[in-house]
Order: sequence, then C-alpha cells, then structure tokens
Amino acid sequence: MVTWSTRSTPTPTSPRRCCCSTTRGGLLFPRSASLPLEQVRDAVAEFCRTGARPTCVRWQPGEWS
Repeated sequence: MVTWSTRSTPTPTSPRRCCCSTTRGGLLFPRSASLPLEQVRDAVAEFCRTGARPTCVRWQPGEWS
C-alpha cells in the first residue's frame, strides 16, 4: 500500500518531526511534511469539497517511523 504525506520546503523554524496521535500510538512525519496553517486549512477545505487527496499541496511518499 502506498502512503503519502504532504511535502513542503522546511524552514529553520519547522519542527524536526511532526507527531500525529492515533488510537494505535503516534506517527512521526518528516520535517518536510510540515505545512503552514493556512495551507492546512485550504487542503482540508478542498478535501471536504472533493473527497480526494487535495491538489493545493504537494505530496511525497510516506516515511513512517
């Protein structure tokens, strides 16, 4: 199964790793998956409209730790 995470250009203030809590534990995402809040809002709005992976953000293959 192919998994995806968002793709951005990390800045010096980007977190080293992003953590998302799930019922099975936490997932760690690479620094390059960190997005500004405005892009997150746009992506969520697009997903709600289309039900598909948003095209307003870039994607990269998932790297789950």
